[in-house]
Amino acid sequence: MAQLGNDLNISDQTIYPWRRQEAIDTGQRPGVTSTDHAELTAARRRIAELEPELEIHRRATGLLEAVVPPKARSTAIQTMTAEGLTIEACCRVLEVSVSGYFAWRSRPPSQRSLRHAWLTERSESSWTLTSSE
Repeated sequence: MAQLGNDLNISDQTIYPWRRQEAIDTGQRPGVTSTDHAELTAARRRIAELEPELEIHRRATGLLEAVVPPKARSTAIQTMTAEGLTIEACCRVLEVSVSGYFAWRSRPPSQRSLRHAWLTERSESSWTLTSSE
């Protein structure tokens, strides 16, 4: 080891940890391999990046709860799932049960919503008629 250290112009004490890691990487000794260590380091770095983003999402969700009524959350979930997000994740973040979302999706429109749509259409068509005159 001393001769190899002299040849490489490094301390022979530096070579021992390298040998130990090589034995771990080749499966001769138990321990965390170099590849696993690199993946863990990258994962820890990514978690550190995502934690502030998650806190922002939590705060935004809290603010949205005050503004978006519960019935409108299902519409928001439908929009987000159309963009590729999972139903389960959207429901969890917006605090809507998955079964409640599916019930909302399969439910026919209420009489009130049908009347509202009809009135909206009527008012838009009458506005179009009066504005074109």
